[in-house]
Amino acid sequence: MAKRRIVVLGSTGSIGTQTLDVVRRHGDQLEIVGLAVNGSVDALLAQAREFDVRHLAVGDAALADDPRCDEARSLVCHLPQAPEDAAAFGNREASEPTFGVGPEAVAALAQLPEADVVVNALVGAAGLRASYDALAAGKVLALANKESLVVGGDLIMPLAAEVDAQRRAAGMAPATGPAGALMPIDSEHGAIYQCLLGENPHEVAKLWVTASGGPFRGKTCDELTAITPAQALAHPTWNMGAKISIDSSTLMNKGLEVIEAHHLFAMPYDKIEVVVQPQSAIHSMVEFADGSVKAHLGTTDMRIPIQFALSYPDRWEAPVPPLDFRTLGTLEFAAP
Repeated sequence: MAKRRIVVLGSTGSIGTQTLDVVRRHGDQLEIVGLAVNGSVDALLAQAREFDVRHLAVGDAALADDPRCDEARSLVCHLPQAPEDAAAFGNREASEPTFGVGPEAVAALAQLPEADVVVNALVGAAGLRASYDALAAGKVLALANKESLVVGGDLIMPLAAEVDAQRRAAGMAPATGPAGALMPIDSEHGAIYQCLLGENPHEVAKLWVTASGGPFRGKTCDELTAITPAQALAHPTWNMGAKISIDSSTLMNKGLEVIEAHHLFAMPYDKIEVVVQPQSAIHSMVEFADGSVKAHLGTTDMRIPIQFALSYPDRWEAPVPPLDFRTLGTLEFAAP
């Protein structure tokens, strides 16, 4: 069985580095073919050497004359191509090695011919173009960049539906369930995605998006006047990047996730609720018309939703120890 070939956009950030860890654990099933960063060229070079990556991009155009970029260009051009590579690509030919600097170079990686999956872990609205380009090229989009849907959900979701149809027609999708053209990496949306598998969407009454409450849950107004950026970055249950950690401390991130859920699951806003679940053991829930509720529980480690986005429709061995209900203790719930 051919490996799934992955491009990681934002490979040196929190989601990007955890994606690479999943690939390390499942090197028999996954292969990195492209990496993009904004400005962390040293880390990009180390990743490229470890995974023998032939396609690299640096998003910050101001670094075009940086000697490290010359080193990266030389690196990809001198990597030997294994003789079995052409056969491994099936009907697709392996592209010549590439290195580029600037937004256009990142966009080109999103459409890399030999890639099967594009992991969009870029930060902010700049990720929208990469999401669009990946889907327009018929790739599976493993999406961590929630701004793609917050800003451009009405653009992205119809395109994802087209790619779903193409994948089904080509026999590249499971016989039942979602075709998997757009796989959410956010833990909450990955949880809802899994709770909806095998269900009739017309029987869904409500989506419950969980929130930990962040590092300042329970603080008084007086206490909030003296908080520091370091405290805001110290999320109580998740290991995440700086921007999402700050947004989580104010619950702004949860607002973005509600918008994301609205687009991903075609759910009216009045059927999406937020509930504080401080232990973060329940990642989200789906309530059905008959009052039944399906909840997705698991260890608080982003490698689990990342791995599912890369393995769907299969499930692979867990990258971390599973949740132990005997030691979990109390599950708390509260209004936000």
